[in-house]
Amino acid sequence: MADTLWQSMVIFWPPLFAYWKSTVDVASIGDLWTLAVVIIVNLHLAMDVVRRYWVTHAVIWGYIAATFIAVMIIDAIPKLLGFWAFFHEKLRQNQRVAENQQIEMLPVSYHQQSCILKIA
Repeated sequence: MADTLWQSMVIFWPPLFAYWKSTVDVASIGDLWTLAVVIIVNLHLAMDVVRRYWVTHAVIWGYIAATFIAVMIIDAIPKLLGFWAFFHEKLRQNQRVAENQQIEMLPVSYHQQSCILKIA
């Protein structure tokens, strides 16, 4: 149980402190935590397997890939609060910091504006 507690703390606290004063929101860091947990669980499973066959590798890597794809699909649904959180860096490219250190949004599409208004 101590090992599980230790791993939970390692998965939770370093990303939280790393992104503490950044523009990363809760949905983005939640995606990071979700992927980290799945990878850790699958690594534990891989360590417990006595005989490794190609099927074992396919299943373990398949679960990681499936989680990655599922997180992308969930974050692409506009009605959910974490809309587009997985693609946070792409959104950051559409922002720039003005001379007075305020963030100016560059033009966004009508669909993005309507989604932002629905969330707020």
